[in-house]
Amino acid sequence: MRIGIVGKGGSGKTTITSLLATYFSSTYLNRELAVIDADLNSHLNTALNIEFDKIPIGERIEELTQYVHNGRCDICVSKMIGTTPPNHTSKFIQVNSNDYIFKEFFVKKNNILFTKVGNYSKEDIGSNCYHSKLNSLEILLHHLIDKKDEIVLIDSTAGSDILGTSLFMSYDVLFFIVEPTLKSIQVCSDFVEKLVEENSNLTNICIIGNKITNKEDEEFIKSQLKNNSILKDSKLFLFPLSTKFRKIEQGLEISLQEIVNEYHEILHSIEVYITSLSSKNWNNYLQKLVELHTKISKSWYNDYYGEDISNVDLSQFTYEKIIFDNNK
Repeated sequence: MRIGIVGKGGSGKTTITSLLATYFSSTYLNRELAVIDADLNSHLNTALNIEFDKIPIGERIEELTQYVHNGRCDICVSKMIGTTPPNHTSKFIQVNSNDYIFKEFFVKKNNILFTKVGNYSKEDIGSNCYHSKLNSLEILLHHLIDKKDEIVLIDSTAGSDILGTSLFMSYDVLFFIVEPTLKSIQVCSDFVEKLVEENSNLTNICIIGNKITNKEDEEFIKSQLKNNSILKDSKLFLFPLSTKFRKIEQGLEISLQEIVNEYHEILHSIEVYITSLSSKNWNNYLQKLVELHTKISKSWYNDYYGEDISNVDLSQFTYEKIIFDNNK
């Protein structure tokens, strides 16, 4: 189950992601969960008190691509992009600390497997946009065979950046963080409208109202959603503002678990919601990925490479077959 956390800058994406990661880590003690920081302003590992001593995946995209490519004959590794669909020759990734990608690209703390896309390096400044780094996450997710009862939690880039990549279709559920302001609700509405137009119901969309200080804030968000044709049917979860986060930012030692305990009822309701969702429709996922790959290839990649890179061999491939083979 892939869970994406999105929202405008400063809405509390990293805070909510860290709470969910800590909650699921303590709830599913016998399971490993993957947590990925895909935000440009990367500090999720600090929030989770995880020492990340590896090179971010955004700076190791060639190594990652080489691994999943696995010598396939229909496209050379140098012409694989974020939307290139896997095929029957590709290598796939599983949420397991013994999996090669998780051993090489992630660090482990208790049952949390953590990595980050990374920030701009000195070489990137003035020459690359952040989407080039997000290609690494696209490749990882499109080659990840995750099960319904496995948690893959992703702190995404701010605003609507993921709509410029195939990441928008890569999640089973997206939680959009809003604050009790007109601007925040409008940003959410614009994002969801574009997502629904493009996504063909692949992704479930929920709203998290964050930084709620009183009943008026709560009623404001509810009334705004009720009167919004795009958002009125969205599932809503509300997080009251906790003074403990401010104390942590001021350097006081308060454990994240202590705050999770404070929000336990809300976090549990999110868990119940997530477990009620249907399993991923892998056929629809592949169909949408092929559609996006063809679209982006025709837009400019084909001209850049001098050939049609959307012409990949999927004649022997389905995700279901890979899942079946993995379960033998």
